[in-house]
Formats: sequence, structure tokens, C-alpha cells
Amino acid sequence: MKYTPLKIELLQNIDEEQVRQIMDRLAACSGDGRLPGYPYPLFDAHRTVVLTEDLVEQVKSDLMGSIAESGIDRQTYEILFGDYHDEFARY
Repeated sequence: MKYTPLKIELLQNIDEEQVRQIMDRLAACSGDGRLPGYPYPLFDAHRTVVLTEDLVEQVKSDLMGSIAESGIDRQTYEILFGDYHDEFARY
């Protein structure tokens, strides 16, 4: 993991409670990625529902197994549900 230092400058006369609140807020988001212009609450919500690659592969495998069990062959599957992005890219 790569760490990036962050310099914090606070007003000289700021009271201890304000310093604590500021540092708590910064600590709460340390290690989190931030995207400029993307609202933090929305980014945080997206992170809580991220599907891992392992889970996606398991779902795909389960889906393909169920489709095969139902009698749909690979050619029919491709016609009905195939990804046409590569086809579109040729044009």
C-alpha cells in the first residue's frame, strides 16, 4: 500500500476541541480513495456495494450452469444475451 503525506495547517489560536474534531474527520477518511468532483457520500455508498471479481465470476458460473441445464445451447445464449460491444467497435 502506498501512503501519501498530508500537510495540515491550522489556525494558531484554534482550541483543542476543534483540533480533535478536525483530526477525527481526517482520520475517518484516511485510506479512502477520493475522486475530484464526485460527492463523497455517493462514493462511499458505492464502495459498500462493490462486487468483488470472485463474486462476479461465481454469479456468471452459476448463471451459465442454470442456462445450460435449461437446455439453451451456447449459440442461442450468444444470440439472446451476447455482448455486442466488440461488434460495435468494428464500425
